[in-house]
Amino acid sequence: MSAGKREDARTIAYKALGAFRREGAWNDLYLKTAIERAGLDKRDAGFATRLSYVTLQNIYLCDHVIGMYSRTPLNKLEPRVLDLLRTGAAQLMFMNSVPASAAVNESVRIAKSINPGAAKFVNAVLRALSSSPIPEVTGDDESERLSVTFSHPLWLVKEYMLTHTPEDTRAWLAANNAVPPVTVHTNTVKTTTEKLRASLVSDGVQTADHPTLPDCLDLTETGDLQKLAAFREGWMIIADAAARMAVMAASPMEGERVLDTCAAPGGKTFLTAVAMKCQGSILACDIRDNKLAELIRSARRLGLGCIDTRTADGTVFLPELESRFDLVIADVPCSGFGVIRKKPDIRCKDRDKIAHLPELQSAILANVSRYVREGGRLLYATCTHREQENGEVVRGFLAGSPAFRLGHGEKTLAPHIDGTDGFYFALMERTSDGR
Repeated sequence: MSAGKREDARTIAYKALGAFRREGAWNDLYLKTAIERAGLDKRDAGFATRLSYVTLQNIYLCDHVIGMYSRTPLNKLEPRVLDLLRTGAAQLMFMNSVPASAAVNESVRIAKSINPGAAKFVNAVLRALSSSPIPEVTGDDESERLSVTFSHPLWLVKEYMLTHTPEDTRAWLAANNAVPPVTVHTNTVKTTTEKLRASLVSDGVQTADHPTLPDCLDLTETGDLQKLAAFREGWMIIADAAARMAVMAASPMEGERVLDTCAAPGGKTFLTAVAMKCQGSILACDIRDNKLAELIRSARRLGLGCIDTRTADGTVFLPELESRFDLVIADVPCSGFGVIRKKPDIRCKDRDKIAHLPELQSAILANVSRYVREGGRLLYATCTHREQENGEVVRGFLAGSPAFRLGHGEKTLAPHIDGTDGFYFALMERTSDGR
């Protein structure tokens, strides 16, 4: 790219894929920075974001199809060329509004910045792909077919199929690749749902009442949420319906003392404060100072003055907090597979790098349970479907903690069944007699 020339939408999407491949850069953060730097308008920003997400959502299937038209094995291709072929294939296969000629020609234009040979190769592969129907994924192994068709790692598909039928597995995978709703919750400390809706509509946002949750709206045609007047005024909390359901199960009440032990970025913290009508106190802890700083800024914008913060490691005991809280929330670090539909790059996580999570989750749960007063409540939550990180952790904790018992609030949520993120929560109670 020549000096002073701004990157276009397709180039940004292609480079986002490269940043993720090389550095593990989170896709949404890279896109936000690159789009702002390029000064893209709303339309082009939306196209760059959509192309990037569609490519990641379908990356295994894109590779499968590219491999059918490439004379060079994919593992022998220059990585930048493969990234460009992926974004080109994604446009041809999944973005019907994009003319095939534009998808091919613009990919070739970008390829010229790599080298002339790359441009010829990209042109040949994408033209062949554009003139043929998308081939059906075949093979005798159903888990392998599903893995490629829905672009989920094979190990994850096989793991899910151990406890679910093939039909349920297919529905789960399809839901993970669907476009999720944008869900917001009224900050009733500041406004009403009627006023929030009116503000959103005046900014061109389409709203619909959530089917089950009060003071909750599903939005479409949002654009950049942070540019909406309702966001700037602190009238809404952006969080999936599953987070609200977990908070409702914990039943935070006015005047209570609450500890959120892994709080950042703060969605459940804010929902808890609103449920308490900001009457009481919440101590929001996290190990990451920068994330706590963001939480503080958001709390101020929302006008939730009952929230205080502290940098803390959830595995390290703080004696001064022992038995002080009516409610302790442990929304622990997890594999995050429940939010694949919002963060498609999560599907590419290294299995070995998440193997330690149940041990970490158990350590956090055991430690923060010491902060619950007698008669108080302990909420354990993850945004994943994996039983190793959910029920097994909770049952292991309860087996070694006779002072706690499982309450009525245990639930696993799934996108294809509940319309929410994949989520798990379990509400436990500390009995006064330790039995």
